[in-house]
Amino acid sequence: MVYIARGHEAVAVSLTALAKRPKVEVCVGTHKFEVRFRLGVGSALDRSKISAGQDVGSVTVTEDGHPAVFSEPFWFAVAAFRPDVKVVRSRCRLHPF
Repeated sequence: MVYIARGHEAVAVSLTALAKRPKVEVCVGTHKFEVRFRLGVGSALDRSKISAGQDVGSVTVTEDGHPAVFSEPFWFAVAAFRPDVKVVRSRCRLHPF
């Protein structure tokens, strides 16, 4: 999950949504972000060599073409602390939690 917060507003983009559509644009308050997902990053947790690990991909978030601050928390943490978060699910539409 990709989590972007600005002030009192926040958006969470599921990695499932990004796997289906690797470029998503979201608005958080007056800020517009581009969230991109790409394959090619191996997991360090499931094999003895990272290069042999499952491809977990990577995420970048930009605002006006510049890197933006975001996090990749567990869903339960977002749900507990930001129950009002807007969620982009597999159809890439915003849904209230």
